[in-house]
Amino acid sequence: MTIGHVVPGVNCRTWDPPHPVVQRETGELLRAGLDPVGPRADLVLLEGLVNVDENAEFVETLTWGRTYLDIVRWFAALTP
Repeated sequence: MTIGHVVPGVNCRTWDPPHPVVQRETGELLRAGLDPVGPRADLVLLEGLVNVDENAEFVETLTWGRTYLDIVRWFAALTP
């Protein structure tokens, strides 16, 4: 079994102690992670599905709209 792991971005700088920041890049980071992983993986783990406190969520937001849901939907539809 092949497993892929992707994240849309993470921002935990308000935590104590602060953690690293991985910029979302308006969806490009997620696409870059899914491009090589999505088509070949039997299972893809979406890190941070609803982690709003980490800015790693895939849910619809005022800031990102449905961008990340649409990216995941697109890859899911094209992956056999």
